[in-house]
Amino acid sequence: MMSCMTRYLAMSIGVAITALLASAAHAQPPPTLNELADWHQRIVRTRGVVSIADGQAAQQAIRGWNLDFGGLPPAQRAQLAELELYAALAVGDVQRAQTWLDLLEGQTEDERRLLQAGWMVAVAAGRADLAQRTLDRLSRSGLAPASAVQQRAERLDAIGRPAPERKLATDHGPVALRDRAGVVLLLDLWSQNDPPREKQATALCDLYAELQSASAGTLLGVNTDAAKDLPAAQELASKLKYVWPQHYTVQDSVKPPLPEALHVGAKPVQVIIGQFGNVRAVGTARQVAFQYALRGALAEARGEHVAVLPRTTDGAVAPRFIPHAPQAHAQKLKEDKPSARAELPSNPEARALLERARLYLKTGKKTEGRRLLKEVAEKYPNTREGREARERLGDI
Repeated sequence: MMSCMTRYLAMSIGVAITALLASAAHAQPPPTLNELADWHQRIVRTRGVVSIADGQAAQQAIRGWNLDFGGLPPAQRAQLAELELYAALAVGDVQRAQTWLDLLEGQTEDERRLLQAGWMVAVAAGRADLAQRTLDRLSRSGLAPASAVQQRAERLDAIGRPAPERKLATDHGPVALRDRAGVVLLLDLWSQNDPPREKQATALCDLYAELQSASAGTLLGVNTDAAKDLPAAQELASKLKYVWPQHYTVQDSVKPPLPEALHVGAKPVQVIIGQFGNVRAVGTARQVAFQYALRGALAEARGEHVAVLPRTTDGAVAPRFIPHAPQAHAQKLKEDKPSARAELPSNPEARALLERARLYLKTGKKTEGRRLLKEVAEKYPNTREGREARERLGDI
């Protein structure tokens, strides 16, 4: 009798322990979600610029997880969207970052993080319209001082404008501002009377080193001092180790002065002029968003990612001033064998829309994806993208 009771109690305790362990295991996040949290902390929560290598590693990890975005809990959907967004910025894929910003909207209740992501993407993409909307929301929410919002807003006026059609004389020969022939130009407007601080000068030197190691970009210093300060300015440039070409505006007879022509004011700033001859970003070399803008512009000029065109504060798309075939893309065309599917031309705008449609479909937003596919098929019928859009619509 006692033996039966003992066996019964042992079985009961065993069942209870098994149930308890199963419940505890169920309460723990799956290993993949733990990895997602770790990568989110590493990439999104960093205060500095994420390296290209880390961005690529994060994207590789995401591909390995093969997560169903729509099937994730809300908190994990927000984590994945943020991770995808910042990893895309890190590798210079600004178009992809914009799509993930759309997907992040509505997934997080953290207004500060959403607005921070929105600002990063807006600056990196040269989207002055999106940047202005983000600043308006920042102002209404009270999450940023009014002075900081105003300073950022003042720099938006130049975005999307054509660069002045000028050639500037430098100690390394003339440099064109608009006719870039597919090369990104980083302008440093500085003054001896308002000298750059040490950290700012160091950050600029670091960007110059990055430009030297990567193709498709160059740096030009533009000193705005008066004629009487020219010797002191040249001495300061040497002291700061500004070894890149320098233009001194006192030697320029063209009016209006360059800062005014660029619509950036007289305060020392850095300006990115993209491969198509338009202003892409205005800021400082230390700002994370500005560094992502430069990285994206360079990657696009090399043909690594879809090229985006800047937009003004009223949403107008910047024009293209030069026909351009990125070096990497041109080389690929030479190496590829002719095929029947390569007969149609490709359109950058259609390609950007198609990329967004693919991502929407992948993440379960079929309505938005279908809408973009229809837009591509209708607006760009005689392109490779239009053909693919029609094929995809037939499969949905």
